[in-house]
Amino acid sequence: MIKNGKIFLPPPGDESDFKEIFKRLAAAGAGRPLGKDGFPAGPWTPELLAEAISQIDSNRIGVDLRTVQLWFQENEKGI
Repeated sequence: MIKNGKIFLPPPGDESDFKEIFKRLAAAGAGRPLGKDGFPAGPWTPELLAEAISQIDSNRIGVDLRTVQLWFQENEKGI
């Protein structure tokens, strides 16, 4: 689904945990601006996501890049 110039994906119908869903959405570039071809400008990277979170007006502190990098890693740590 495209809304406000960004692509949004429905939740999966399986029993994926939150980290699996996060990885799927990040890889698809969900929520990123669309390019001229109508597709997301690419997948989310830890750097892009940390920058986007830090630009949210209500988030004055931002987020540490290392924290976001942990979200993308295969580990048992949550998001």
